[in-house]
Amino acid sequence: MPDKLDRAIDNHRRYNNVDTRIGYLGDGSGSGDPRVRDASGRYWVRFPQGSGFTIAVALPLDTNANIPPSDGIPVEVGYVKNEQCILKVYRQGLVQAGTPPAITNPSDPQVQETKKLTDINNFLCKRTSDSSKPWEVVVFDGYIEVDGVSRVFNQTVFDFDDAGLLPSLGERIIGCIFLKTDMTLEVFTSTTIALPTDPISESMIDEARQQAALDSTSIWGWILDGDATGLNENKGFNIDMRPKFSPPTRRSATLTTTNNTTTTIASIAVAELQAMTITVTVTGSKSDYSASCGGTLTAVVRRASGGNVTLVGSVTTDIHEDSGGSPTFTLDVDTGTQTARIRVTGISAEDWLWKCRYETLAY
Repeated sequence: MPDKLDRAIDNHRRYNNVDTRIGYLGDGSGSGDPRVRDASGRYWVRFPQGSGFTIAVALPLDTNANIPPSDGIPVEVGYVKNEQCILKVYRQGLVQAGTPPAITNPSDPQVQETKKLTDINNFLCKRTSDSSKPWEVVVFDGYIEVDGVSRVFNQTVFDFDDAGLLPSLGERIIGCIFLKTDMTLEVFTSTTIALPTDPISESMIDEARQQAALDSTSIWGWILDGDATGLNENKGFNIDMRPKFSPPTRRSATLTTTNNTTTTIASIAVAELQAMTITVTVTGSKSDYSASCGGTLTAVVRRASGGNVTLVGSVTTDIHEDSGGSPTFTLDVDTGTQTARIRVTGISAEDWLWKCRYETLAY
């Protein structure tokens, strides 16, 4: 009777994922890459034992897990549908992971509080269901704002094989898909690495991104193995690049000044674990249009975990004006509100009309 009760309790805990435990990526060999070299998408996870040693177990990833392949990162392990798997990066390991939290733990509520996924474009990319086209992917319908205008993208397929992008036997690359502002796709690949010894690195994704147009929208990346017969749908073999390279966000604001008091026309929130380039265009004019002021600002800001928003270097400013006073505009940071502020200054006893348009590119 006790044995049956124990088994029932154990089954209950597994089915309902009552317990999670902490493990550490890697097999203990010091190779730096914790992935199992059998194309299964599993990762080695080491669990501490009472003897002081660790034991390595090969585990699959949960569907929502997006684990960086780096030794030593703590992860949470539990059960999904009675199968033991890696659930997510343990929260204390997010900084160690070296990747924005919205990528590593996209389903974590606390991550959502610091970086909203509403900034991510709505395009999805999946492997095609047509078994006769094993290297083809589908980018589904979506929309995106380009220069203030909403543009619709219609579902399109792309075949890595037809495009001649597959690596040779014994080689591996990452193929990354981007959407251009004319609503057509462009695809770039990383430099090849050797199978199975060379680890995948984030720099391979960055290499592909740097080949794309600056205003292209990042969508998805696929690991292409020269020894494979097609794309692998496993989470460990495709990369959602949308939270990694969020699309530029363009907004505008207006303000009227009646004196020479410096006033904030727009504020931009900066989340923890975020860096951001801000480009601003400003136009100001006296209310009778007898004088004007305009130009651009470019600034870079960042904010570390638990830290304050920081201005990186100095603001690049280009101002043109023809008034008899000194109207101007600038950008600074406010640690009280953890924002970057676009600020304008008019002329005493004069009504000035101001408008700014600003674009942010966050990472």
